[in-house]
Amino acid sequence: MRHHGLSHRALELRPGTLVDLFQQLDAWRAPETLEQFLLACEADARGRAGLEQRPYPPPAFLQAAFAAARAVPVRDLAARGLAGEELGKALRAARIAAVAECRARWVG
Repeated sequence: MRHHGLSHRALELRPGTLVDLFQQLDAWRAPETLEQFLLACEADARGRAGLEQRPYPPPAFLQAAFAAARAVPVRDLAARGLAGEELGKALRAARIAAVAECRARWVG
């Protein structure tokens, strides 16, 4: 739950921060952890009197951003001859770009 504040502000965060969040949640390896995180964050947001029915868009946005980042083809980067730390840096940059494109569609 130490990251729940990031969920609440997800639409305001930089794409790199979102990629870091997915990493810290271990979502690349275990995507179900993102779903569990989002469920807990939504419960937190709606768990206060008078806020039960208030719209809470972060889960849908974070799911879309994660899907965009996860869709980055690692094989294409490796086919360019990247490996090790270079591959990791290129993958992170490509994921950040994918999240930025997704965010632009959400916030305009």
